[in-house]
Amino acid sequence: MGFNSPEWVISFIGGCLNNMIGTGIYITNAPEAVFYQADHSEAEIVCVETNEMLTRFDIAKLPRVKAFVVWGEKALSQDNKDGRIYLWADFMKLGDQVKDPVIIDKALR
Repeated sequence: MGFNSPEWVISFIGGCLNNMIGTGIYITNAPEAVFYQADHSEAEIVCVETNEMLTRFDIAKLPRVKAFVVWGEKALSQDNKDGRIYLWADFMKLGDQVKDPVIIDKALR
């Protein structure tokens, strides 16, 4: 959920390489529509541009989601206590130790 940006494209392509199906969520969607789309699509990763956009997700009702990633902020909201919420840079660091052959093998499956 967010405006066109390199992070949006990287997220989408990264999902494709991980055999995930990407779906965009309109920035104008109400929380009920956001929940329906995230739940119905069985989302595992949710990427949003701002902390405000993240507030539209009822995180407690989305246990299948492994990570919520905010790409357009320098800090997370103080209200975010869930360990699945990351800033973009912190989320990207999670893959630093993964070797390229592992990524290529996963993408080819």
